[in-house]
Amino acid sequence: MSNLIITQSLLQTINACQEAQDYMTEKNLWGQTEDVVLANMAEDGKIAYIQWWNGIVKTPLFVQTIGTYSVTGYRVQDPITNQYQEFSTFNEAEAQLITNKSAFIIYNKNRFSVNQDIEDADGNTTWIPVDPFTFDVEDNYQVFNPFVGQYTFCANLAEAKYLQSQYEQEMANQVPPIQQRITSNNYSYSAWENV
Repeated sequence: MSNLIITQSLLQTINACQEAQDYMTEKNLWGQTEDVVLANMAEDGKIAYIQWWNGIVKTPLFVQTIGTYSVTGYRVQDPITNQYQEFSTFNEAEAQLITNKSAFIIYNKNRFSVNQDIEDADGNTTWIPVDPFTFDVEDNYQVFNPFVGQYTFCANLAEAKYLQSQYEQEMANQVPPIQQRITSNNYSYSAWENV
């Protein structure tokens, strides 16, 4: 049973619809506990209100609105399997995030492409693929942007390496961030939020 008192201020802060607030006024439910309010809603067939409530209580906005809270854990989502792994410290979660970013770049290695400029004796240019993670010869290059689908000409090795590293970083930035669980100090509610 929850002893959380439902106030108009609470419902306004968590963006409850005006219709639900009117219902609370009409039924004289302001100042009642959460359990009493939900029982009245169920009795009156206000299933949509109950479903909305059951969703909102799992959000950071709700947990932060109902009073003090503590950070009680961290989690990181594997971008390949979409599975979460939970950690007790931020440092553990951060180490896993770094591992996930590297793994995600490797997982997407076929999306990267770098071509080196090779000239034959007649001065004809041929672009040959090189390993986008290990190329190291000073030359002209074309570096493929996997996000827009086109190559960019680079006049030297340093420029090509820099551009390739930017695309790798952009790929790594697609990995979901660390989340922290915030738990109410007064009620049995918690929620995950991005750090």
